[in-house]
Amino acid sequence: MPGLVAAQEAGEALGLREEQDRPVEKQVRRIRREVQRWAPVLERRLAGIPGVRIEDKGFSVAVHYRLSGERTQARAAIRSAARRIGLVRVIAGKQVLSLLPAGAPNKGTAFAHALARFECRAAVYVGDDATDTVYAGVQDAALFRSTDGGQSWEELPGLRGHQTAASWQPGAGGMCLHTILLDPANADRMYIAISAAGAFRTDDAGRTWEPINRGLTSQGIPDPKAEVGHCVHRIGMHPSRPGVLFMQKHWDVMHSDNAGESWKEVSGNLPTDFGFTLDVHAHQPDTVFVVPIKSDSEHYPPDGKLRVYRSRSGGNEWEALKKGLPQRNC
Repeated sequence: MPGLVAAQEAGEALGLREEQDRPVEKQVRRIRREVQRWAPVLERRLAGIPGVRIEDKGFSVAVHYRLSGERTQARAAIRSAARRIGLVRVIAGKQVLSLLPAGAPNKGTAFAHALARFECRAAVYVGDDATDTVYAGVQDAALFRSTDGGQSWEELPGLRGHQTAASWQPGAGGMCLHTILLDPANADRMYIAISAAGAFRTDDAGRTWEPINRGLTSQGIPDPKAEVGHCVHRIGMHPSRPGVLFMQKHWDVMHSDNAGESWKEVSGNLPTDFGFTLDVHAHQPDTVFVVPIKSDSEHYPPDGKLRVYRSRSGGNEWEALKKGLPQRNC
């Protein structure tokens, strides 16, 4: 059929023979060399865990523990071994943990390259991917998980059952769990944000949660530096540095370089540090974007001019981006 390109998997599917493919080919070879050194390391570290099987899949390593009589112990041992390797992304499947280099290209990257390479307008992917875990945050401050692509859901009750939950209060839009960030290097770690309870982190896949609000100051609550009760509007993270977080709070733009253990303000020269949205550049982990709003009672940009502010240094120094945006009566 004219204009139809059928591809199988990874680098082989894309050809990687033309001049424009050389950067991709170089990256693919680097990833393959990195993954090749993992298997012997894992075999040594998991030698004492019966029922564990290591499968080299070329661009990742799958560690199966279905045959283990102590699956919880096996899973913990695999994660410990993965941490010893270095910055590794761990994806949980059905009785298997897949280990990938953090920041490595994924299926989306491959398809984006294929679309450009073959000048296609669209792509359809068909596969047997079993990693269909999805998370959803709702009112009032509840977190749900689906492991079948959204066909069924279960609540992770450890969050709403937190010892501080009785003191949480709703923001103007309700007590919504609006931000969920997954650590690509540690499948057990997740960050969430709730208005107006604050930010929380789990290191055991959602069973228990720790408030991560040290360094936040919020006027209008009984204790401005309280452990919980802060109105966090958004948290951002770059996947290559999952321990570095950025936050847009009710007021203040904040930064943490220790997985939320402490925060410092980086509002710098922003015209106002009230806002709702925040994001981190997809390829530049120090580049952050925010959209300042005049105040919590006047929800429009300062002077009626819509401007996105960008910092290339992780905060404090900001520049206005306004080309193409309305600059009056906004």
